[in-house]
Amino acid sequence: MNIQADLVPGPFPKKLSHSLAWRSASLLRAAVGDGRWTRFILEAAWVTRRLALEALARTDGEKFFDVAYPSLGFLKKNLLPTDRLLDLGCGTGRIARAVAPLCKEVVAVDYDAGLVKRAARLGTMGNIRWIHADVGEGLSSEIAGSRFDWVVCSHVLEHLFWDQAARLLQELAGLGSSIVTGK
Repeated sequence: MNIQADLVPGPFPKKLSHSLAWRSASLLRAAVGDGRWTRFILEAAWVTRRLALEALARTDGEKFFDVAYPSLGFLKKNLLPTDRLLDLGCGTGRIARAVAPLCKEVVAVDYDAGLVKRAARLGTMGNIRWIHADVGEGLSSEIAGSRFDWVVCSHVLEHLFWDQAARLLQELAGLGSSIVTGK
């Protein structure tokens, strides 16, 4: 492969910043190969989007959160007062606190003990139970065997190995639940 030929763009970018970005990207792509380059770009795009969403959520509050996370709007429309909801990967508990007034019980789980403590400090209602557990190792004894009407699994599966994600989905299917994934 002639690396020099790959570095020369057809029509030159008109702005210096675009030119530098293009040349840097070409060098990186030549150095690591197409497969790794594609993976790097996808990961960088995901991280950038996630950081932007978190920054906007801090500035625009709940109004932004309802728009940016359509699964929350879906849950708000479909939860019944008798429903039990399992929030896997609850983080600081934003979803758990948002849906708690609409259902009977929320069990919120995260592998990060610090986030679970922070979620509990941010405020809770009597029907939210906070649990520290690593769902990558399987459902904890506090959850296994329970029946939930809904399971929220937002920003969880992509952090697990394939075999862990498959096992978790099988366990969740055994709970007889409707599973909501994504944002």
